[in-house]
Amino acid sequence: MRMDLKKSLFVSATALGLFTAIGAVNSTTANAKTRVRVTSNRAMTSDASSRNVNFTGSSALYNKAGTLKGARKVASTSRLSRLAGTQSSTDNVRAYRVARTNRGSIYYKVVTFNGNYRGWIYGGKSTADFGGGVRQYDTFQTGALSDAQKNGTFTIANPGTTNDGKTVTYKQPAWTQYKVGRQITDSSPLKGATFKIDQVGTRTRENDQWVHITATDTSKSAANGWILFSGLTSATNSGSGSTTTDTVADNAIKINVVDSSNSQPITSITYTKNGVKKDDTLGLLTNGVWTLQTADQNALQTQLAAALKTAAPNSYYPSTLTAAQIQTLAQGKFGSTITLVVTKGTAPIADKAVRVYLVDPNGNNIKYIDYTNTSAVNGNTLGTQNGSTWTLAASDATALQDQINKALVGTGYALPNGALTAANQTTLAQATFGGTSKIYTVANNVPEAGYSAMLPYTNDATPGVLTVKAGPTIDASYNGHSVSDIRSWDQSWAIDWSSKDKLNTSVKDEADAEAANKLFLGAARSQYIANGNMQIGSGNGTFKGADVLKTLTSSNGGTLNSPIYPVLTYNSGWFGSGVNRTVTVKWYHLVYTAAKVDDGTYGTPVKVYYDVSSQPVQDN
Repeated sequence: MRMDLKKSLFVSATALGLFTAIGAVNSTTANAKTRVRVTSNRAMTSDASSRNVNFTGSSALYNKAGTLKGARKVASTSRLSRLAGTQSSTDNVRAYRVARTNRGSIYYKVVTFNGNYRGWIYGGKSTADFGGGVRQYDTFQTGALSDAQKNGTFTIANPGTTNDGKTVTYKQPAWTQYKVGRQITDSSPLKGATFKIDQVGTRTRENDQWVHITATDTSKSAANGWILFSGLTSATNSGSGSTTTDTVADNAIKINVVDSSNSQPITSITYTKNGVKKDDTLGLLTNGVWTLQTADQNALQTQLAAALKTAAPNSYYPSTLTAAQIQTLAQGKFGSTITLVVTKGTAPIADKAVRVYLVDPNGNNIKYIDYTNTSAVNGNTLGTQNGSTWTLAASDATALQDQINKALVGTGYALPNGALTAANQTTLAQATFGGTSKIYTVANNVPEAGYSAMLPYTNDATPGVLTVKAGPTIDASYNGHSVSDIRSWDQSWAIDWSSKDKLNTSVKDEADAEAANKLFLGAARSQYIANGNMQIGSGNGTFKGADVLKTLTSSNGGTLNSPIYPVLTYNSGWFGSGVNRTVTVKWYHLVYTAAKVDDGTYGTPVKVYYDVSSQPVQDN
């Protein structure tokens, strides 16, 4: 979140208008030839898909043409550079108006597909082609059907209503065209219905494969549309007409791995897990994002590495997993089959090394490092385990922290306060040499010139500092069990605590549950997840906090979320064979709303005070 607040911002409503009226007469004695004004401003009428663009990072985004008096920066060049390289199609951009100034400069009005950024950006000197701060961008790349796709017949693997790219069909691949959405909203009536594939392609940002399907029964043709290839199950063997009978155990998921360029099968693995039941998902849905538990991700990548090394040595590597691939795996259901698309070309993990992926708060890959220890043994863990506690050697922690900090320079992201958290170290300690791990980062709070870092505090009688948190859950533990542990145990939102010996000492009765809830809520009230770049600016000299607050509350900077935290409900009584108590778990987050900002000076940090919501938001 970057709020561009200049003292010149707070002027009359006339000065805040989008553009100086065409042909307006200046009331001052300034030379008319030197005053920039807009000579034309019109809606763009060319084909909508030809107006999909991406930022180049050479120009900032403004609320009006950047050279006009009173123009305010909406997003800096560094922010737009990061948006240009994201792996989420929600950050695609559409140009929809064009303006020209009396100096011959072109400006385009653009909006990101998710609506998070809207404004005017310099576009060069000619409307013949996009230039300056934007370039034309293909959001989707068409491809050639493989023989299996061309000749096969398919069904939707998990019919339903989920808007995840794999359950219902879309008029265009999701988020590749502005405001073009779903073809149908419920595929439940299509259970068992068969489809043919007639088009294929990949989204440019995610590199995931989408196919266009048509129903073999014309009465189902209303569903004809685009869907992720990984959301389909083969109903025939290469067009032979025979039904595939692929039996998968209730506690297993079969993962068919295919090439992203031609959809040809490469290998398959079967991933099993104790304590799950048929139709449980492998991952967890948090704030609309599917994630894998660290243990599952590490185990999957180790298993995939072995299978890919055997099937196609030096060609494919599990380290190429993108955020989209992680989401595909996380949504897989036990007792069923899913398809995972992989890509050639990423360098293999070095011998005696752990590949550490550095991801943003939404789980999108930023970059990775390979941490090597010449005395390590592939397959062994980076850290050591003592009971339920994992620890890193001090030398490893220091070396990793230094290597990660150096890798993140210039990315716009950083470790929380520049250091590995206890949760980070626990995650890394469980990583295996020859495998991969994932560390969440936060938006970098080191301000650029003329910007002030925002320091969030609670707006209480005695304000408390809010600590930035990477990842979805709070940092807290009760009787030796961390919240991340509870999240990993919680597959069906209810835990049979009496069946887990290690939990018997954690929650013995209702009083224990209440004590845990009090502790977790207190932790949630002290932590937040950064919402973009937490900076105010740019400008020179001093600013009034009241003016900053007005702008904050008119934008998404007015609110922050806490990480999610559990609320436990103790249930006594008899619940089945040997079970006389359960604990139901539900997940919530708090919303912080900006209430007060200190006066400050551009370039130095400033305190922002937030009211904490009295009603938490439920996440499951």
